[in-house]
Amino acid sequence: MGFFSGLDAEKYDRQYSDRKLFARILTYFRPYTKKLVVVTITMLMVSGASALQPVVVSRGLDSIGTQPTLSKVLWIGGLVLLIGVLSWSMNMVRRRFTARIIANVFKTLATDAFSAATSHDLSFYDEFSSGKIASRITSDTQEFGNLVNLVGELISQVVESGILLVILLTINWKLTLIAILLMPIVFGMAIGYRKLARNVTRKGFRAMANVNSTIKETISGIAVAKNYRQEASIFNS
Repeated sequence: MGFFSGLDAEKYDRQYSDRKLFARILTYFRPYTKKLVVVTITMLMVSGASALQPVVVSRGLDSIGTQPTLSKVLWIGGLVLLIGVLSWSMNMVRRRFTARIIANVFKTLATDAFSAATSHDLSFYDEFSSGKIASRITSDTQEFGNLVNLVGELISQVVESGILLVILLTINWKLTLIAILLMPIVFGMAIGYRKLARNVTRKGFRAMANVNSTIKETISGIAVAKNYRQEASIFNS
């Protein structure tokens, strides 16, 4: 348990509510409002195309029936191909703009974290290891970028599911309502996993900070020992 004994929260750690975290995140994305509009539009187009594709295939097969003709098969295949190309193109544009936004936000967030770290008095680093601070600046900001990507994918999937839900209601509303009744169970499991994952992820970041801190302090100690030529006294002690 020696390795995990240092996974407690640091004194400078803060616990924020989801609302406050969301408000602080928005301040970093506000300068990129126009690009976010492009991302939103392309995301809606990708979701709509992804939801439309199975509907086109289904209606196309119904129209063909038991007597398929070459013209109908080519028409349906061309329409599915067109939807796929449109979805791929819009997804490429969305990912391109998203990558640029995340890179800029990542840079700003890391710069702010570094500025906050350097604004402290040197006595701050007498109590807290500089290796842990460096780990927070690099690892945590990188994971924030991954989080934004996952949230974007989640929103896209939710929009696509909403479109499919409307289509399913027009086909058979009774079966659709049965499927909807299962959604609270899924949401409950997701919320429970979120709470568990948040605690585990926080401990993982702290463990990584401990590793980086140990490596940094060890390397720094070796450099000091070599500078003062005290290797012999260290190994003999």
